[in-house]
Amino acid sequence: MDGERATRAEPRPAAGARHQDWSADARWRYADGLGPLRDERDVLTPRAAGDPDRFLAELVRVHHTLTIRSAVLAGNRWYRLPERVCSLFDEGVELARHLHRHQPTDGTRVLVDRLVDRAAYRVVAREYAPALDDFREALHLLGEMRVS
Repeated sequence: MDGERATRAEPRPAAGARHQDWSADARWRYADGLGPLRDERDVLTPRAAGDPDRFLAELVRVHHTLTIRSAVLAGNRWYRLPERVCSLFDEGVELARHLHRHQPTDGTRVLVDRLVDRAAYRVVAREYAPALDDFREALHLLGEMRVS
């Protein structure tokens, strides 16, 4: 929800409210937004491949929103996380790597953020060694940002 653009007036959960405390209508609207996000991602993907200067950063943003919404909607059903969300986190990191290579100035921060997001997901999924690898890579990139 943080960093998402408001699309239209609709019920939205209060900032910081636990998913379990959302109204049924807010939960339904939040879940209903996944389809349009997938559609937007699917439209942006070939555009970003053809013109990364114009579309890659937006693709990364839309994909991140889709990933976080999917993870939030999985809630505390951790047994569903790997099948639904793992590939989204992995794809988000790969898109951020592409942005990092293409636009190092902005892409480095985005890659760090996506690595930390995936590491947090991996901790929840009890994948501690891969989570540690992501944290280490993020720290390494942050160190490079300070040097340059």
